[in-house]
Amino acid sequence: MHELLESRLSALRSIALATYTAGRGLPGYMIGVEREALIRGLLTEVYPSTYRFVSGAIIDSISSGVSGQVDIAVLLPSAPSFPMVAAGDQRLVLAENVAAVIEVKSNLASQWKDVIATVKKIKALKKHLRDIEKGVAEVTNIPTIAVGYTGWKDVWALKKQWEDTDKDIRPDAAYVIRESAFVSASLQAEKGGALLAFIAFLSERLEDQAAIKTDLLRYAGPIASM
Repeated sequence: MHELLESRLSALRSIALATYTAGRGLPGYMIGVEREALIRGLLTEVYPSTYRFVSGAIIDSISSGVSGQVDIAVLLPSAPSFPMVAAGDQRLVLAENVAAVIEVKSNLASQWKDVIATVKKIKALKKHLRDIEKGVAEVTNIPTIAVGYTGWKDVWALKKQWEDTDKDIRPDAAYVIRESAFVSASLQAEKGGALLAFIAFLSERLEDQAAIKTDLLRYAGPIASM
């Protein structure tokens, strides 16, 4: 890895850990808000301003399901979302507009069951997509990434837990900041490469959906023709 890139990644990781450590002792709600805001801030600095990172709930037009609270929904460019209340931070998001969901935990190891419960709800949602380049329709799931400030001792322990979890309810990727460990179906990384792997994995999800067109009127049900 280029030394300048490695230095930048190391600095970003150090800032995240320092801020997380400084927040210990605060009420649980405040800690949760802070850790989510920190990851959103990091992503906002890394990715183009065309992407938005919001919190809230996700619905779909196929199952009529709802995700429950999600920490971070990564929205595609120009994707609309709807405030829960006027000028509120929490958003109601349509499944087709979400490139990925990121669940953020203080300790990924001790809170793995919470991650699984959330992932199960998200994977139950369906995205009805139309590829404008290929001209084909597709129904798929929303990719999920679990991020923990702390967790298993190394990438091998993280990989074992991830692989031992049923693939239908496990996150598509998992990243532990302090231990610098990342795993997905096609990649595992540690040390300086872990944060880069996390960023690359999310970038791939964004690129995969770059040519997708969303039909928002699916959510309206039968409507009169104009």
